[in-house]
Amino acid sequence: MFDDDLEDELLDDLEDDLDGDMDGVGTIEDYMELSDEQILGKIRAAKKAGKKKKAKKILRKAKKARKMAKKAKRRGMSPKQYVQQCRSTGVKFSGKQGLFLSEPQGCVPVSPTPQPLYDIEQMKSSQTADITFFATPLGQTSSVGDTSFSKSDFHTNMTQSKVLPSPQQYALEGMSWYLSSGGADANGARDFTNMRANCVLQFYLGANVHVQVPLMAVPQYAPAAYAYDGVTTGNDSGWCTNTVPFYDMKVFNPKTGKKEPVRIKAQESFHVKAKFAAATTVTTDLKFGIILHGTLFKEIR
Repeated sequence: MFDDDLEDELLDDLEDDLDGDMDGVGTIEDYMELSDEQILGKIRAAKKAGKKKKAKKILRKAKKARKMAKKAKRRGMSPKQYVQQCRSTGVKFSGKQGLFLSEPQGCVPVSPTPQPLYDIEQMKSSQTADITFFATPLGQTSSVGDTSFSKSDFHTNMTQSKVLPSPQQYALEGMSWYLSSGGADANGARDFTNMRANCVLQFYLGANVHVQVPLMAVPQYAPAAYAYDGVTTGNDSGWCTNTVPFYDMKVFNPKTGKKEPVRIKAQESFHVKAKFAAATTVTTDLKFGIILHGTLFKEIR
């Protein structure tokens, strides 16, 4: 989420310094090189020239420089190394321009959009192997199911395997799933029941499982529920339900006292793995999809 240690310090301590000398009093690196006497001299000179606001900015920036120097020392880094690391990995909220991502090439303006990330795979008629979502991008061939197919806009909006293209980032709020099986007919009821009984979802950030949840606990994106009596003929039924839009993946932040989205950084590896406890019988080439809900921050063109 948006509260890892380095980024919190960046937002607290750099605030208006990501873009360099924006206020005309020098960069934060400049103040790391100055002694207390030199800083006092700059403040006195600004006051003598009748520039009280500038004097306050100098004092404020000097305090930030001292604070960041202490944090750099705790990490075994030089102050300049620490500032450079903040600049290369941090983000900044800046009024009208929205979220800014600081990269080695400079600041890249991005804007938020309520865009889900989605990926659909085809299943085998008897599924036992794990299925990895968000691994096969647009235009690539998926061979997960009994029939291979090329990923189109219908199947995914991923353009790279398991990562977002730089400088895009994602504020992840939740997850839901999709099944193409046909409505309330007997096969559809069987598919729905078998999937919920045998499947567990794992959401990975990097190499670590961030969330593991059984499919039965995750709402469908186009919510529908079916009752299946064990055979593909007989008294099966279907109905719609829409009480919860997705499985809530937001995480409590003790600093704000609120639940906040999980942050997927630019070029940070992520994927969802569907694992099956037993051979799961479904309709041949059944389409099974995962939808991640949240806000996409993408570059302004």
